[in-house]
Amino acid sequence: MRSSLITLFAKSLLSASLMSGLGLFSSLLISAQETVTPESEKFVEPHSLDDRLQLTLVAEHPQLVTPTGLTVDSDGRIWVIESNTHFPPEEYSGHPTDRILVFTVDSNGKSTSDPVVFADGFTHAMSIIIPKPGQVYLATRKEVLLLKDENQDLKVDDQQSLLKLETDGDYPHNGLAGFAMDSGNNLYIGLGENLGAEYKLTGSDDSSHSGGGEGGSLFQFQLDGSKLTHWSTGFWNPHASCVNAAGEIFTVDNDPDSRPPCRLLHVTPDSDFGYRFRNGRRGTHPYTSWNGELPGTLPMLAGTGEAPSGIVAYDKGTFPAEYHGSLLVGAWGDHRIERFQLVPKGSSFTSHAEPIVEGGENFRPVGLALAPDGSLYFTDWVLKEYKVHGQGRLWRLSAKQPVESNMEVATPAEITRLEQPALFDALKRLSNTPSAQNNTQSRRLLYTHRDLSLFESSAGEALFTRLGQLNDKHLFNEVIHNAARHLTEEDLVKRLNQSQTPAPTARAGYLVALRLKNPANTDGLKIALYDLDPLVQQTAVRWVGEEELQSLRPDLEKLLTNPHLTSLVFQYILASLERLDGEERTASAEVPGTQYILQMLNDAERPAAMRAQALRMLPPYHFGLTEKLLTSLLQSTDPLLKQEALYTLQQSPHLAPGSPFEAELLKQLQAPETPPEIKPEILFVLGRIASQSPEIQKVAQEFALSKDSQSQREALRMLRGVPNLNPEFYAKYFAQFESLNKDLDAEQQNELAEQFGLVYVGPEFPKFMQNALLARPSQLAEWKKGAALEGNAEAGRRVFFHQMGSGCFNCHMIQGRGSEIGPDLSNIARTSVRGKLAESILEPHAEIAPQFTTYSVITEDGKTYNGIHLGETADGKLKLGETSGRINLIPLTEIESTTPQNKSIMPEKLIDQITTQEFRDLLSYLESLR
Repeated sequence: MRSSLITLFAKSLLSASLMSGLGLFSSLLISAQETVTPESEKFVEPHSLDDRLQLTLVAEHPQLVTPTGLTVDSDGRIWVIESNTHFPPEEYSGHPTDRILVFTVDSNGKSTSDPVVFADGFTHAMSIIIPKPGQVYLATRKEVLLLKDENQDLKVDDQQSLLKLETDGDYPHNGLAGFAMDSGNNLYIGLGENLGAEYKLTGSDDSSHSGGGEGGSLFQFQLDGSKLTHWSTGFWNPHASCVNAAGEIFTVDNDPDSRPPCRLLHVTPDSDFGYRFRNGRRGTHPYTSWNGELPGTLPMLAGTGEAPSGIVAYDKGTFPAEYHGSLLVGAWGDHRIERFQLVPKGSSFTSHAEPIVEGGENFRPVGLALAPDGSLYFTDWVLKEYKVHGQGRLWRLSAKQPVESNMEVATPAEITRLEQPALFDALKRLSNTPSAQNNTQSRRLLYTHRDLSLFESSAGEALFTRLGQLNDKHLFNEVIHNAARHLTEEDLVKRLNQSQTPAPTARAGYLVALRLKNPANTDGLKIALYDLDPLVQQTAVRWVGEEELQSLRPDLEKLLTNPHLTSLVFQYILASLERLDGEERTASAEVPGTQYILQMLNDAERPAAMRAQALRMLPPYHFGLTEKLLTSLLQSTDPLLKQEALYTLQQSPHLAPGSPFEAELLKQLQAPETPPEIKPEILFVLGRIASQSPEIQKVAQEFALSKDSQSQREALRMLRGVPNLNPEFYAKYFAQFESLNKDLDAEQQNELAEQFGLVYVGPEFPKFMQNALLARPSQLAEWKKGAALEGNAEAGRRVFFHQMGSGCFNCHMIQGRGSEIGPDLSNIARTSVRGKLAESILEPHAEIAPQFTTYSVITEDGKTYNGIHLGETADGKLKLGETSGRINLIPLTEIESTTPQNKSIMPEKLIDQITTQEFRDLLSYLESLR
């Protein structure tokens, strides 16, 4: 028993000591612990990671160079676009234009002869598809062409323009690209962010769509180029799409410069995936919704490898059975082909990347296509450089022992046309028994019956609310668009009142519907801006800013005086004020509205609650937080402002051993007039530098022998990181434990004993430590059961942000404080109940959100780094965040490979670093974040 406790506490002490040694600020940008990859593994030829599959080289340069898109016809011939116009270098000796090459292969996928040139003379050709023999569709950056081979001799006989893109944008690969076709012979084509330039896309029947700055889009059109429809928006660059046998559309979307990861998306009609070029190319603007964070935007299905450029649905074929129903994606930047097994989640799906083909630096898969025999063909750009360079390859992935699948392939469900009452009853019945199947059926029913109004009556209001409560964004998106089509503006405004619509999710849905119906309607906005729910407020504030509604500026300024604003709403207000004032955020702007924040902090006449919120918005190391300003804030008599000043100072570089702030805090700590509830906060702040300050260590030992249990607890926690404590302190604590804590119950005494155990190193094993060990959960099931017991939320806040506590703040942000490596937890309680929060701490690898996948990055010199992609710097470096809060800056030109891991970056056995009560307090704090 004794050795178990000592081992437990020693492990925790070691972990805490290591964290203390990092130093919060000096380690913010630092090299990772490095391992060396053998030289032989640096440059490897592409190979299958599944020994049941084989990779065959079909053709390479000089037969084809720098290939982009490809397709396979019904006779098994491979049609490949050869790019010669994508940034040709000076004195490029290759062919002057892009062309289509046709390869004929034998049963083993080997090219039987030199390719045939089917058509030539194109510029910036990207994608190709052959819906019918003799009809070849080609997408260039600015046009979709139909190339007809009327006599089937593999030579183009006629050329017809179906879609034309009029724009000043001319970057080669952010225009038109990525064909897909559904079972109804509808074609789909993507349009990239086009550098935000205005554009007009026109079909053969003069149907058209105009835009600019809204980000990438997906369009649907007929085989003859008619009936052009804007299908979906909010992409960065949707390079490729596919339709599976069930009729669902999937797209791969490249990520902005600083908003990883690249996304695999399930695209439904009128969907919005949250990116706007006009809000900044890099994707860091507060308005950006990269994973469905805002009402009216949809989440990603999964994160993909870097620069996904091709996708196919492997519904059925000769690959092993587990491949059937999967999506296969090529990642140009990570040198691999990935498989995504679709797992139903509501009316959509979730998944994670599983690499099946991997190569070295000179493996750059672009287009993917399936052959009639079930094999997969893909093009390979070969080199990293964007300029055409005279190299290229064509590969085939096939089963070593092909086996035809007997699995029944899903097909698009037949939707029977219903009258309005029957449709309403069907949706009500399905929503009362939610499941993946029922939610999908509801989504399809809503789409098929878009002409029917469903939510006008009081029963319709109840159904709207019910569908919003299912937490199924793809389904609720259809609900919102039905309301936008059929409800009047007056009805939508009325339903924004909380008395009319108590559920905040429903109010947010009505607000999105109102904006879709009339972006200039300010009546509804005046209600929503003062809504008590933060998500409704965020949506309203964003609307004001994006539509530049100057008449509502006074309302935004009035909102800033609200002491109950969340940091996200506060941030949105500042961003909207910037927009209304014509300010442009630069890509490197670390905080939106910095000028407004500093004005508030330096104006003592402003309400204390506003200043506290503003203080929370600034990073603790911001240059505007001068010693003079921090000193004045610490002397505030307002409890909230003083507390925020303490939390800022806790992470500020101004706090150092021997600094004026150390002296000031020690003075306040000893002062009789300092309120007792403030003293634990001061101890919490001083804990960051306790290991470096003998004076603080002395005071901490005094407070550890205090009869005030909260101060005693904080003092013990801050001593965890102090090595070689005087044995006399241990002896005093042993002798005085019972007399100090005689008025506490057994649970409170055990908590203090556990705190002491995380400090103590020695041979003695007194009774109170034995009691703590016996009471502490030893099995995972016991921890889960104990999670139901209440804790202290304010104490949990200190655990979250304490250098010697759980260390959560190293990765997570709450209300503007902490780090953005992991998920922002400011409103975590809106989506996770206490039991779910406990599971995420106890079993961090059980469920990982796609944008927080951990990657292993290997550089050309053989070093390995592990962490989460945080984007790229302006000078071309990958930002990779570690558990400790350190951010590694890795030059993109030096990266050899990037591989996703199945483990969370969150540390395992976090409970070994905290006490039983700290676990409960931490849960209570997280549970309070709504």
